[in-house]
Amino acid sequence: FAQEDGGLTMQDMEQWTNCECRIAVSEWRASTAQAAARTGRRRGPRKPPEFLARIISAIARLDRLNPDIQALTNERLSVLGSAYKRLAWMKGGRRIKALREARDRYRRSDTAKDGTNYALVNWGALDLVLKWQQRSPHVQADAQSDLDQRLISARAALGAKIEREPDLWDLAAYADLTLLLRLRSGPLIAGPDTATEEKELVDSYCEVRRLANAREDATVVEQLEFLADMAE
Repeated sequence: FAQEDGGLTMQDMEQWTNCECRIAVSEWRASTAQAAARTGRRRGPRKPPEFLARIISAIARLDRLNPDIQALTNERLSVLGSAYKRLAWMKGGRRIKALREARDRYRRSDTAKDGTNYALVNWGALDLVLKWQQRSPHVQADAQSDLDQRLISARAALGAKIEREPDLWDLAAYADLTLLLRLRSGPLIAGPDTATEEKELVDSYCEVRRLANAREDATVVEQLEFLADMAE
């Protein structure tokens, strides 16, 4: 900002926001793990103020540059969706507003269709988490929503694409979509069929992690840990 000939672009600002929020969550998770190890508890403090403040500041900075949500690009909507999702993750019991903000931005981003299923997967995940947090009934198989149909269609298209040309992020999205559809259909009940489903899911994620580098693997694991925390 201080350079006379600075060539800062909106893409730079988006990536700055994304990196700042990603690092804040990474450091928060590390700090809670260390605190849990010291105290012997499963988890440490839920929401250290300094980490929350960093994400809130990053969101505010990007919002000030483009305050009209109707004019936001697909990429900016996804960056803001990701930031609000991480904010909700940290906020403990007062996270409903942040979850809605994240879900709504990913929903708007999905309509732009950039050739990936990133926004759709996150829209589906956040919609599910909101049902959990608000203690709403699970979506039933005989009352599928438009979102469920989108998830089913995307999974089928990905399956056909993977058969032709396997790709890391397609494999990851396929596993995520499979997990989301199963969770959205109702609670898992122990039994032979459930055991088979679980094994197939575990095998899918193991294959993704086998192919991923460290950064890619961290992205896949973070999504799973977010869902696991929200389900508690």
